[in-house]
Amino acid sequence: MNINEIKEEIRNIFREILCREIPEDNDISFLEIGGGSFEFSKLQVKIKKKYGQKIPLKVLFRNNSVNSIAEILCECVGDKANEEKICPQSESVSITECPNCRKWVRKGDKYCSDCGQAISWESVKE
Repeated sequence: MNINEIKEEIRNIFREILCREIPEDNDISFLEIGGGSFEFSKLQVKIKKKYGQKIPLKVLFRNNSVNSIAEILCECVGDKANEEKICPQSESVSITECPNCRKWVRKGDKYCSDCGQAISWESVKE
C-alpha cells in the first residue's frame, strides 16, 4: 500500500466519522471540517484497527490532516524519503513525538534522530 492509497483511506475514515463529504484539500485540519475530541477518539480507534498503529491522541490533535496522518503511518515504519514504501498492517509500532523538534521517534530509540533530544519513554503512555 503506497502513501496515496493511505491518504484515500484516511479520507474515507474522516468521511465515515463525520458523516459528510470531505474537501479535496488533504492539508485541511480535521478540526476545520468538524472533528472534536470525541471524533478524535474515534479516529484513533479506526486507525489502530485499520493499520495496527496506535497514534497518541496528543499527536493526532497536533497533526490531523490527511497528509499528516498518512506521513505518520509511513514514518513510523521506515524511511520517509521512499513515497512508495509499504506500511505493514500487522506490525504495531509505538511512536511518540520529540518534545524538542516534534518529529516522530520509534519506541526503543533513546534519542531523536533529527535533533538529538533524549527521549524518556517512561513518561509515554501506551
